Amino acid sequence: QGLSCTKICPGPLGWGRPVGVLSALRGGGAMLTIPAAFVGAMVLGALLPILGATIPAGEAEIMIVLSLLAVGTLLGMGRRLTLPVVVGAVAVFALFHGIVHGKEMAASVGPIPYILGLVSSTVVLLALGYVAAVTVTRLLNLGHTVGSARS
Repeated sequence: QGLSCTKICPGPLGWGRPVGVLSALRGGGAMLTIPAAFVGAMVLGALLPILGATIPAGEAEIMIVLSLLAVGTLLGMGRRLTLPVVVGAVAVFALFHGIVHGKEMAASVGPIPYILGLVSSTVVLLALGYVAAVTVTRLLNLGHTVGSARS
């Protein structure tokens, strides 16, 4: 369990890959800061229902839908937003993403294996987004190096 992100993440529109792309396109410190904020906030969110916090039905799911619009906006705005604003937005939406994962944890799986699986699968998705951004940029020769020392 925890590896089954596809149950609640809307396929290729899920957050992991676009956040990986976003961090690669911003480069510099963003390459670690954005994914770390995403994973950290998602784990915190997943722990909330596991620890007994009650989250009204549907609210976290609505935030995930809104987050898909937000990640597209973040990608579209490029470097016009400061890194702290991007990290904050990513963290807020990742928190709700984690809440939904925590609510859907199977009773037969303990929280530690679940969280480890969730983190593992998320890191893979972030890496795939990063690699995709680097590959596409190189193939299209967009005139700047993805992942260069910019933040």
